[in-house]
Amino acid sequence: MFKYLLIIVVLIFQSSLAFADFSPDGKQITFSLKVNGSSQIFIANSDGTQSKQISQENGEYFNPTWSPLGDMIAFSKSEGGNSYIGVMDIDGSNERMITTGHLVENPSWSNDGQRILFYKFDDKDNGGLYIIDITGFNETLIKSD
Repeated sequence: MFKYLLIIVVLIFQSSLAFADFSPDGKQITFSLKVNGSSQIFIANSDGTQSKQISQENGEYFNPTWSPLGDMIAFSKSEGGNSYIGVMDIDGSNERMITTGHLVENPSWSNDGQRILFYKFDDKDNGGLYIIDITGFNETLIKSD
């Protein structure tokens, strides 16, 4: 156990841990971690063992959050000057972007796992709270600045 704790501490100090979330059953965690200059998404057992990078595409990944059903992870992504909210299966497969904007961030799941709440800002820093279906349809402004 001490060996695993030491490995986790070394990884955290050699890189930058940005955000973490427990799976609905509490047995696993997802987190974004800056490795070799790029922020990526990982999953691990809740004790930190068996850590595995699941993000597989180009770009920087942030704010991973587990779906209430435990089958998907939502995240923020930045690539090529664009900002996205996306979802992927917990093994990193089926990654898809569901919305984009000048800056979109902080995804949060609805209790039924069918919609995602997030913040969206334009290039003049005007922002709002939005909700969108996980299919990428029905994006709706909830509250603006």
